[in-house]
Amino acid sequence: MVILREHPWEEKGGLPSVLGNEGAGRGRGLDGKTENESWEAGIKRGDGPGIAIDIGTTTVVAYLWDFSRREVLRAISQENCQTSMGADVMMRIMHAQRGRGEVLHQMLVDQFQRMLGELLGFWQEAGNTLLPDQEIPVSVVGNPTMCHFFLNQDVSGLAGAPFRSAYEGNFFCTGEELGFQRGRKLRIQVLSGIAAHVGGDALAVLGVAERRGMEGVTLMVDLGTNAEMILANRGSLTCCSTAAGPALEGKGIACGVRAKPGAVTGVKIAPKTGNIVLEYLSGAAPMGITGTGLLELMEGLCRCGILTREGYLLEREEAEKSNIHPKLSARLVTRQGKRGFLLCGEDEASRGNCCMGVGKEIILYQDDVRNVQLAKGAILAGIQCLLYESGLSPEDVEEVLVAGALGNHLREEAVLRLGLFPRAFRGRISLVGNSAGIGAVRMLVESGFAEAMERRAGEIAHLELAEMEAFKKNMMDGMAFREF
Repeated sequence: MVILREHPWEEKGGLPSVLGNEGAGRGRGLDGKTENESWEAGIKRGDGPGIAIDIGTTTVVAYLWDFSRREVLRAISQENCQTSMGADVMMRIMHAQRGRGEVLHQMLVDQFQRMLGELLGFWQEAGNTLLPDQEIPVSVVGNPTMCHFFLNQDVSGLAGAPFRSAYEGNFFCTGEELGFQRGRKLRIQVLSGIAAHVGGDALAVLGVAERRGMEGVTLMVDLGTNAEMILANRGSLTCCSTAAGPALEGKGIACGVRAKPGAVTGVKIAPKTGNIVLEYLSGAAPMGITGTGLLELMEGLCRCGILTREGYLLEREEAEKSNIHPKLSARLVTRQGKRGFLLCGEDEASRGNCCMGVGKEIILYQDDVRNVQLAKGAILAGIQCLLYESGLSPEDVEEVLVAGALGNHLREEAVLRLGLFPRAFRGRISLVGNSAGIGAVRMLVESGFAEAMERRAGEIAHLELAEMEAFKKNMMDGMAFREF
């Protein structure tokens, strides 16, 4: 039996409504100048709209800020349109090296113009004035590859060791310089990256964390397709990144989705009764599963014995011989030659949701399990190597700040039992939502934020995991579903 539990869907949640103000920001422009003195002079901080953007490999989030009311009026989250040309950054870099860099740049520009149109349309519908040639400030954070594509910079230095960026520091430009047809007078500031594959999104997470306050040894993990980590060890900072892949953001998963109405975000399985509780976001009947729901589902299947620690999904006959509850064994199905676990049938998803439309069948396939194993193995190995190279053990970490794809709904016990994080982190994990997005908003409003973080970037040591044999070994070991 499947029991459905609805939770409210609120896309804007987690962003601050009032922010401070300090200093003046400087950066590098398309013309090569080291400063852009007109940035502050050209922007009226007292009224009008501003836009903050977080460009992820899989997801792009944009926020509409009202300077007079000092709050986020609207947020939009969309799948990055570049995913049609590859799920990860290396695939897109390969396309660029084959002459399609301009295409990838234009894809992001076109997507941002559509998002801009929606946000500014909402601004005017709310009764606000928008002049035809109004200069609107835009702050952008993202991983280095996405920022390079957005700025139409050469990505060849990101393709292989020794990795290098085409530009350094904060970057200023106008919409016109990037080829915008709508928003030609946008005044765009892109936050500095830290290293070739640790970007302004991670730097923004650090900035938000430092304003929040950190004591002792703190590990920041921004979970996304490109998982970035920063370790604060009593004054010293070290970072790394690992290619986790898009599985935890719903890509590469047969029934995977981003957080949106109808998305399953939580799963509880009762081994003794065979009942399943699905928690999903309101606004539509269940139609797919998010990364957090996926992790909870796998942890539940492991406890039931349907999923082994090696990641093998039992067949129905094997489950019946292993005395798995008949209700759960019956959910082991085969679709088009692929073995899977039927989490929710179409009839079960639609039950009690006639006003929300028809739900969809949700199945976890063996291939989905493998993709999650690759993601969790890479993340765990990155954490282990970062701590080891800093002379620390997991027990030394006093707080773990989790941002990004899982930064709102992560259930600690599920991810520790699966081995996404070391078990020593139990009771020390804090969920901080889309801190990169919050940092983009702070960058828009706090004029000293970008300048301070640009300086901070120069103080952070970088660990290159690709050159470490220990990373490869830890990743293989870390693919097992067990506590570490």
